[in-house]
Amino acid sequence: MFSIIIPLYNKAEYIVETIKSVLNQSFTDFEVIIVDDASTDGSLHLAEKIKDSRIRIFTKANEGVSAARNFGISKATRPILAFLDADDKWEPDYLKIVLQMIKTYPDAGIFATGYYMNNKEKTFLNHIPHFPQMGIIDYFKYSYRHGMSICITSAVCVKRSIALEMPMFRKGIKRGEDIDVWLRVCLKYPMVFYNEPLMAYRTDTPNSLSVNYTNALEEFPYHEWFSHATNNKYYRKYVVTTIYLFAKNAFLAKDYGTCYNNLIQIHNVEPMIKCHKRITLIFFSFFMNLLHRKKLKSCDSFTS
Repeated sequence: MFSIIIPLYNKAEYIVETIKSVLNQSFTDFEVIIVDDASTDGSLHLAEKIKDSRIRIFTKANEGVSAARNFGISKATRPILAFLDADDKWEPDYLKIVLQMIKTYPDAGIFATGYYMNNKEKTFLNHIPHFPQMGIIDYFKYSYRHGMSICITSAVCVKRSIALEMPMFRKGIKRGEDIDVWLRVCLKYPMVFYNEPLMAYRTDTPNSLSVNYTNALEEFPYHEWFSHATNNKYYRKYVVTTIYLFAKNAFLAKDYGTCYNNLIQIHNVEPMIKCHKRITLIFFSFFMNLLHRKKLKSCDSFTS
């Protein structure tokens, strides 16, 4: 039923626990496709020590997580693709619940569940108030209200037939490549959401991008989303919100040029809540960028 795709790169501390969370699933009709992206810390050796006929391990040259996931998709043989990062883990009934979602809503194309932070409190990160335990969801509406995508890769399953009809994860991108896929799928197919946490998400692991700003070249170019056609009234608001958050992260990382350029792109696109904050950020990023350039120019003059 499920092809579980695990991209692996230097997660020796976590990979065994991640694989065990799959093997301990109450629903057992699955294959596990582990794609080692040229790990250097012994991760591959630890994965190979776990013996189970459902596990298939592949190694490839290092090209990043998008290429690893796409490679895993190319090797998948089951009708449903389940994605799991090598430092996350599932609750024992994760696949069982997803199967219930598929049976209840067979015409949907993508299935997502809630998730929690992997800490002592188990903080529920994407709970949706007043939404039923399970149902068809407007991805753009609730992602906009949530302030970010309600989906996270390790808590998403997609029909394999969809992956064969459209491009999946863009290579060379380190952040946003996954929500680009969910967005494009949801433009064509209904999403089913299970409003309880069934996956534990780590944000404090080495090589984690969840808490580290990379740079503009490694972030998905979200402005491309404006080219997609849809009648969903929340779509453009969600796109604007995503670009705003990226600009805000760039500002906090003192990448003022990126912040300013992205804010200018969306400034006249769509009114949004708390507009005064966006305008204030434009103002500060513009002048901080000028100040940064003056400092660089002064340094160049001094060294010459």
